[in-house]
Amino acid sequence: MNLKVIFYVYGGYNLLLGLSFVLMPAVVMQGAGITPTSDLVVTQQIWGAALMGIGLIALTLRGADGNDALRETARSFIIVCLLVVGITVYHLAIGYAGPPIFMNITINALAAGGIFMKTK
Repeated sequence: MNLKVIFYVYGGYNLLLGLSFVLMPAVVMQGAGITPTSDLVVTQQIWGAALMGIGLIALTLRGADGNDALRETARSFIIVCLLVVGITVYHLAIGYAGPPIFMNITINALAAGGIFMKTK
């Protein structure tokens, strides 16, 4: 698999997920088994904006050439992916997560692994 494809899939996933967090936070929370409150809706929308930013950066990077700067930036995405996996696993461990959590862990772990394999 090409590094550009990984960025394309990861960027698209985060862009769409972030957009859903911003436009319909209550629906996303209810799907995860969380009762939405006004504070949680605001937090969900802020998280959604951050996810859209990560998605846009990833989509921008897929058009970059294969120089050292691209490799270093790609490696920073490994950290982002692993941070998301870590906090998601923590939520799973404390019992504060709904069914979509496994998709989140899988996509971020696969992206981290794929980026690592293509940049080593």
